[in-house]
Amino acid sequence: MNIYAVIKLVSGEEIFAQVEEFYEDDVQAIMAIDPCIIKEIPSRRQNVCYYKVDPWLKMSDDRIHCIELKHIIYYTRCENREIINTYRKWVKSLNKENEDSTPIKVGVSTHLGFVSSVEEARENLERIFKLKENS
Repeated sequence: MNIYAVIKLVSGEEIFAQVEEFYEDDVQAIMAIDPCIIKEIPSRRQNVCYYKVDPWLKMSDDRIHCIELKHIIYYTRCENREIINTYRKWVKSLNKENEDSTPIKVGVSTHLGFVSSVEEARENLERIFKLKENS
């Protein structure tokens, strides 16, 4: 069973990763597999948000990081299926990108909604440009 967690580091960074815990005599740590930063982006529609996923360390190709517990302020397991599914899609896109240099975009869940329809967007843009012409 995979364990997913939200981790707050003493540096202030908040990361999300699949984790494996390990404890030895002198070291207590977690292994963060494909750690990332997930930002929630609110939409103009009520109760709807999107998630933006970025790698934790942008300049590193390492996929597994050992983080000692002394560097962690807060650590909790995540049960949120929506966040976990977004993370899994992102990891899958990393794996596909490594196979054939074409990046894969992580899609947004259809149940999250949309910003506007094509007709609404066209009407709004036309209204904005008419206002500018009349000013």
